[in-house]
Amino acid sequence: MVHEDFGRGFLFLPIFHYLLIIFLLVSARVAEAAPPAPAQVPPPPGGRQTLAMLDFSTALGVEAALMRAQLPATFTVRAASPFVVASDLSPVELDRVIAQTLLPAHRAMNNRYIRRPPAAPVRVYLFAGPTSLAVLSRILWKDDTPPVYGYSRKDRNMMVMDIATGGGTLVHELTHVMMWADFPAVPNWFNEGLSSLHEAVTLFPDRLQGLPNWRGGVLREVIRKGRLRSLSELVSDPDFYGKNSDVNYAHARYFFLFMQDRCDLKRFYELMKAAPKTAAPKTALVHAATVCSIPEARLEMEFRAYLPKVLGP
Repeated sequence: MVHEDFGRGFLFLPIFHYLLIIFLLVSARVAEAAPPAPAQVPPPPGGRQTLAMLDFSTALGVEAALMRAQLPATFTVRAASPFVVASDLSPVELDRVIAQTLLPAHRAMNNRYIRRPPAAPVRVYLFAGPTSLAVLSRILWKDDTPPVYGYSRKDRNMMVMDIATGGGTLVHELTHVMMWADFPAVPNWFNEGLSSLHEAVTLFPDRLQGLPNWRGGVLREVIRKGRLRSLSELVSDPDFYGKNSDVNYAHARYFFLFMQDRCDLKRFYELMKAAPKTAAPKTALVHAATVCSIPEARLEMEFRAYLPKVLGP
């Protein structure tokens, strides 16, 4: 398995890193020679197949060693299953973020929605500010223009963010990587709607309670101008990330807030995950009306009546 991510500094690896990498390669050969085991999870995306062949605790150790090799000595690396977390925060600050945000949000997601965990360790990079985010993104991934707050990469099974912007970014990106494992066919509007809902959230052991946030201002301005699209247009839009992406994020987020507050968001998630891949996008509104216990024709009206109560004048 070759990653450009840890190409730099490879010649300077301590001996135990070499041993871990040799073990990884030998394990891959043994796995190829042995009869295939029954598949319990789908193969992870991109170049993650080899780690997925290992016992998960072993894979965590291998991933941690590889991440240490690619990063400056000032970074701390922690294994916190199913994550391996690297950061230039102080060790005390990093442990606090893991204990108070990352792992509680992960447990709540599992209790509420997720039935299929990631097949391989998820890499998490928590940069202490925009400078280290920009510099390391350029060195590690040849990315000269990373998003200001952070992002996730499905093909690399990783989360990258400026943790100085707050825990909301972390929980947003966590929601992405958890859904990619559990709900691979998730539509873009659903993926961003639920993830954005978790940007401002109260964490409970069994759930994440989304709260109104700054995206409400975007939606309020669109409503003021009389330009809010219908839910049908939102879920059918093939260009969610196009020129109207800011409005689309806000629209989807507040629809999920409505589903959380007035309906049954957990059941909505389950119905959407179980829907055939060939289902029409508007089938989502049928499911939404079902869990709201209202006729589909009233869904848009109920949602529009809800918005002023959370957006204000």
